[in-house]
Amino acid sequence: MSRNSKMPAEIDVKTNDFFKKRDINIYRSDVIKNYKLDNVDNSTNFTQLPTKDKEYITNFCKKQFELELSNSYFHCFKVKNYTIIHKNINPKIFEVLDVINHKIKHLLEMPNKDNLDELKNLFRVDDKGLDISDADFENKKLSQLCTLVKKYILNNLDGLFDNRISMKLLRSYKYNKVNYGILISYVPFILSHDELKLLESLLGLFLIIDKHKEYTHMTITGLIRLFSLVLFDSKCFTSLETLLYLENILIDIFRLDFSRIPKTLVKRIFKCV
Repeated sequence: MSRNSKMPAEIDVKTNDFFKKRDINIYRSDVIKNYKLDNVDNSTNFTQLPTKDKEYITNFCKKQFELELSNSYFHCFKVKNYTIIHKNINPKIFEVLDVINHKIKHLLEMPNKDNLDELKNLFRVDDKGLDISDADFENKKLSQLCTLVKKYILNNLDGLFDNRISMKLLRSYKYNKVNYGILISYVPFILSHDELKLLESLLGLFLIIDKHKEYTHMTITGLIRLFSLVLFDSKCFTSLETLLYLENILIDIFRLDFSRIPKTLVKRIFKCV
């Protein structure tokens, strides 16, 4: 979840199972700052760190992600020009997501047949005719807005994650699960502010849809699998097997606790100081 927000309080047991793999071994800000490993406090998060420490951790993660090799075969080669390129995200997409959340809440307040039918079609109907440049999102159909979100990320951004991030995660997932665990722990800290905000906004929306699954008929796992076709760039999809790998990777990404520093990351920072 967000570095500035908390997980919604009301999550049912089945949905809560989805988050069980999150790393809860969190170090205090003073532990991070002094690079000591003998004091643990599970209540401290990234936002409590001083700005200079946040910047240090972000830069460290980016550098390590760019240098970390996905399996031993690649140690034979020197990787050049491996800098992560961030996506230029139109701020209007966040307006669209806010309107979607508002409309879902409104429909749930008046659960008549028409409203419930509309909730069943979230992200399922390919409703064309709306563009991110449009101004009046409030008066658009919910299905149109959901289609707009998918198509904007898919067509305008060609996925949320830079291909360098996607391919490195994919190779490590296939060939070196130890490195995969290390690499994926960097993800919350190598995304740009807007990339992270969009990822968190989507997760927040998925949780709302999942919470009312008796009306939407969509679970968080199903939504994430659907969006694996959207959030990764087109160059990633080379086979059905690859699609299955990317689905699992995206599930792992959404399981990360974006507001906290994982224990494994602290240890790696300590070793590099």
